[in-house]
Amino acid sequence: MSDTEKFLVDSLVEDVQKLPPKLVIIETGKYKQGFGGRDFDFLAYLSRDSRFAHFWERYAFLMEVPNYQVYVRR
Repeated sequence: MSDTEKFLVDSLVEDVQKLPPKLVIIETGKYKQGFGGRDFDFLAYLSRDSRFAHFWERYAFLMEVPNYQVYVRR
């Protein structure tokens, strides 16, 4: 993981640990902006970090709309 990636993941984890959101919306569509036309799975990527994986255990799938999944804090 590059220094930039580590900074971004660390910042995200710190923020959600301080103030866990009630809802989380994850973009699931292919070809997300900023990824050079490649498919990217945000949850799979972030879940490699044990702190994020622990945080994510408190969320449950709520619904899906085109290109997005919505999760709710239990």
